[in-house]
Amino acid sequence: MAEERAQTKEKRMQTLGWVATAMSVMMYVSYIPQIIGNLHGNKGDFIQPSVAAVNCTLWVIYGLCKEKRDLPLAGQYSSYLALLVRRSLSASFQDADD
Repeated sequence: MAEERAQTKEKRMQTLGWVATAMSVMMYVSYIPQIIGNLHGNKGDFIQPSVAAVNCTLWVIYGLCKEKRDLPLAGQYSSYLALLVRRSLSASFQDADD
């Protein structure tokens, strides 16, 4: 029973690792609309900081749930900064609409 539970936890951790890896790729792919917008003189988009926040949060969860824990402090602070950037971009878009 304990062995089955350990295998289930290992499988979940492996799945979480793959999802976080895919989000890492998406984080860099989401720079493309950001760059295109900047080249056309538009303000930044909220997509990239949102994806970065989700990505960092997934890695923090992964680091905390591992059997041999790491201290995922960099990911935690990155999540907060990405959310802060997203919030400021949302506010600037609302100001532009007014």
